[in-house]
Amino acid sequence: MSLEEYVVEKAIGRGHFSTVHRAVRKQDGTRVALKKVAVFDTLDAKARERTLREVKLLQTLPSHASIIQYIDSFIENNELYIVFEWAEHG
Repeated sequence: MSLEEYVVEKAIGRGHFSTVHRAVRKQDGTRVALKKVAVFDTLDAKARERTLREVKLLQTLPSHASIIQYIDSFIENNELYIVFEWAEHG
């Protein structure tokens, strides 16, 4: 996966180390939530490791109607991108 595979739209949320954008996967037009985390420029080694462990945990979660589904993740330009299913009303 890479950022080129998405049309990144407006930011819908911001945190101290991350921003969530509404995006569309070019391959099939699926709307997703794309979380961009500045793991290498702003986080120390311990926080970076916790963040990467969190992604590994997300990858193991089973599909469930009450949980926003993890789709994919990748690192590009020293930033971690986590792709989630789009929840229209949050």
